[in-house]
Amino acid sequence: MQWPPATPERDLVHVENLRVEANIGPDCWGRSRAQPLLISVTLEADVRQAAANDDLTNSTNYGTLAKEILAVFKSAPERKYEGMEELAEAVAGLAVVKLTDESYHVHVIAKAPKLLLHDAVLSLEIDRSSDVSVQWGQQWKWSISDWKVPLLIGMNPPERKAKQIVIIDLCLFVLTSKDATQEPFSASKHVDLLLEYINATAFLTLEKFTTEVIYAAMRNHAGICTGIAKVSKPSAILGADASAVQVRRNRPPEL
Repeated sequence: MQWPPATPERDLVHVENLRVEANIGPDCWGRSRAQPLLISVTLEADVRQAAANDDLTNSTNYGTLAKEILAVFKSAPERKYEGMEELAEAVAGLAVVKLTDESYHVHVIAKAPKLLLHDAVLSLEIDRSSDVSVQWGQQWKWSISDWKVPLLIGMNPPERKAKQIVIIDLCLFVLTSKDATQEPFSASKHVDLLLEYINATAFLTLEKFTTEVIYAAMRNHAGICTGIAKVSKPSAILGADASAVQVRRNRPPEL
């Protein structure tokens, strides 16, 4: 039997959705106070020795990591972070320092389910490495998930008379280099600007709207290098949950 070419072996250890509270700046009501957050950490580690001998001492101690992360927030509940970026960096730094011998790549996701007032979940993803020669972290991945907005879209006469609910999942890759942009990226401000754009527009097709949402985001901030948008239309097809279009676009030269 001829096997396909082997792909690189890769082991990952996950700690998913640690529930913490922290002050990352104003919440959706403009009040600077602690709010609920979900922290997930993925460690790229070599687990072959633990798998071979089934010895706990060779296992990646994800329980210790989880306790260390929780302790950071519980020990200083009054600490104010300068946004989700500083918080995610702090968690990634802790994981790299604590697990230098076991992990060379750390992926952190910080979710703020109550930060936005638009029935959407905001999250930030970053990558960091215990190998200082690897230049991770040149961009942040911001995601706005399950964002339900009314939109005038469709070709049929009834669709031109009333707005329909569409669901937007938007990922924006933002360069952290100071050469790319002098203005910090404010996710809540960005969502407000996008909502103004959506409220003032109308489209015939999901393809056009999905693409234009990405370009509208890029026009609002010079540091966005790539955008991925998925727009779902629940009312489009009888007997199906939704129709959807997903688009990935890089920043064009004219923007």
